[in-house]
Amino acid sequence: SSAKQAQLAELVQDILRRACARSVYRSHQYCVTTHEDNSDVCGCKASSSEQRGGAFFGSRLSEYAVLLHGGRTAMRREPDQVANGCLVFGTQPVQLTLRGLSFAVQVVGVSSRFKSLPSIGITRRRPTSSMPLPRVAKCLAESVLIGGVGEASARDQDCNFQMGFRAPPPSELMTWSSQLPEEVKLNEGDILECIYTYEGRIQ
Repeated sequence: SSAKQAQLAELVQDILRRACARSVYRSHQYCVTTHEDNSDVCGCKASSSEQRGGAFFGSRLSEYAVLLHGGRTAMRREPDQVANGCLVFGTQPVQLTLRGLSFAVQVVGVSSRFKSLPSIGITRRRPTSSMPLPRVAKCLAESVLIGGVGEASARDQDCNFQMGFRAPPPSELMTWSSQLPEEVKLNEGDILECIYTYEGRIQ
């Protein structure tokens, strides 16, 4: 509904305002590589500046995440059997651009088993070796994500949400969805860009 979209936009704007005063990090669910853009899926890449600093944080990995090529590539173990459990973070804060917070990732491998897009986005949480990781990416504390089958989510609280059998209430996790076009298909070499605009929109 329009009221729900307005509420989500307001929450995103609030997170962005506070994010501008703190370091904001990329978060991905699936698998990735660093190159000339940033990324997240069965294999992806990141920008040249991140390549010099190491794209992905290796001291704390989720259950199915694997880093390759000196931390410049992330991939999900058992990609044809498991659709989650591969949440990775960038080692460097996302930089502000004229459009807002922006980064891109390049896909270097795709599983044909799952049809959804990678979930990519940003978080205010600085990755540490002891940080708790959620099983579901959208439950990550202080994060805004987009991807899947045309989904976006935002969580403002500073702790991860513990997913149960019921759908999380909007006070804990704001979500929005729109059906993806049938022709949308992820291929090797594709570049996925995530933009978090100053107007509070994630694209």
